[in-house]
Amino acid sequence: MYRIIKLLIFLCLINNTALAADTAADVVKQGIKLWLGNNIPAAEEKFKYAIKNFPEEREAYARLAGLYLTDNRFDQAIAAYQNVINMDPENARLFAGISMAYLHLARYQMAQSMASEALRLDPELKQAKNIKKYIEAKLKKLDKENASLPKPKLPGITPAH
Repeated sequence: MYRIIKLLIFLCLINNTALAADTAADVVKQGIKLWLGNNIPAAEEKFKYAIKNFPEEREAYARLAGLYLTDNRFDQAIAAYQNVINMDPENARLFAGISMAYLHLARYQMAQSMASEALRLDPELKQAKNIKKYIEAKLKKLDKENASLPKPKLPGITPAH
């Protein structure tokens, strides 16, 4: 009987060691390593695995959002950033990231709003300052271009006398 108990304790220790090696931080680090090695699909799977198995791990959500952003999957990046922002609404870098995703989709007002929120949270965040400056210049340019376009004349409509 003593041997059986000893064997069970040993097996439990082995299982706990195996589980401890697969912490959220470990999985996220593996995902980052894969991402840096340009293995985007495997990195995405690691981040998704971390989210599924460690749903409180904000870093996994943030990394997945960043991966989508750098892989030009802007709608997915926005959804992922929204998820992590709900978990960490005081993180200025997340708002800067989602601002970039909106910017790439030419949703300038949303991009500007998110950059403004990032700056409200961290007035010194250089990334957000640069995004906001770029968006303001882009909006001015678009306004200027729109103002120079000829006004369409609609047939059959005349000004009121």
